[in-house]
Amino acid sequence: MPGAIRTDWRGGVAALLVNFLPGEQMGPALVDTLFGDVPPQAKLPVTLPIGENDEGMTQEQYPGAPCGSFALCANYTEGHLIGYRWYERHKFTPAFPFGHGLTFGSFSYSDLSITGRTVAFTVARTGAGCDTPQLYLSSPTSSTDPTLPVKTLKHFQKVCAASQQVSFVVGDRDVSVWDVASGAWVVESGTWGVFVGTSSADVRLSGSMNI
Repeated sequence: MPGAIRTDWRGGVAALLVNFLPGEQMGPALVDTLFGDVPPQAKLPVTLPIGENDEGMTQEQYPGAPCGSFALCANYTEGHLIGYRWYERHKFTPAFPFGHGLTFGSFSYSDLSITGRTVAFTVARTGAGCDTPQLYLSSPTSSTDPTLPVKTLKHFQKVCAASQQVSFVVGDRDVSVWDVASGAWVVESGTWGVFVGTSSADVRLSGSMNI
């Protein structure tokens, strides 16, 4: 899996096509996309940064510092706050957010329904292309604990129909935290925030769920 890349030149081009590791059929796939035979429909699996080290990673965090018999040891003090989770917690706007991706058409989101642990909504398309609705949840303590993400991706699904109802069922693991003392996942009770969008930064619908 490739990592994030800098795009300092993005202001000088009309569009960006990110391939990452497309495989041996990259050539035909690129031609079909560039000439409009198929619409672009992918989403970024990483956040593309503004600069070299937006998050201010220290030497001890990466690549690490000398320790004992090892040349380098990395100390992961960032905890949960990596990638889009760091950007959102620190209200720092990246070059391109996690989950971002454009296509030829546009999509509207409506009719959010939260029944028990089922989150349902409708996605309607104008024009051509596909979208990938993403479901993010925020824990009951994320607003008061600065070490926790504002929200975390839990589910996603590609949608290509002109109009389609999408539903996700939230499982125990989706609303659990790791308990160090017991060495097990524990469901965190309380009111969880529910966010549905087309990227981590483009939330279209929001609500809450009691666990």
